[in-house]
Amino acid sequence: MKLKYLVVLALLIPTLVQAGAIATMPNEGGGFIVLTDDQCKHEDKVYKGLNRLYSYTSQGHNAEGCYGVEDDTVVAIWTPSGSKMRYPISAFTLTVKKKQPAVRYGI
Repeated sequence: MKLKYLVVLALLIPTLVQAGAIATMPNEGGGFIVLTDDQCKHEDKVYKGLNRLYSYTSQGHNAEGCYGVEDDTVVAIWTPSGSKMRYPISAFTLTVKKKQPAVRYGI
């Protein structure tokens, strides 16, 4: 059920929020793994069908990568190592932000 909700939300994201985080999961380093709605790019190559993810720890360490959803898992490919990890989709919490109003400068 959560997978269907994530897919529907991902389709609606462009109308609901600006580019950014759509789901988070706590990691062992005291930080989070963050799924975004940004298109995945690495070394000037665009990976169609994959989105960007990143991770950070409470000590400030971070990692970047790409992800896709397969069955009930989030498949993460961490760059530049290319290591592939699977995380249960049920471990992620959806993040919904309200769209920010446009700001007009000088008016």
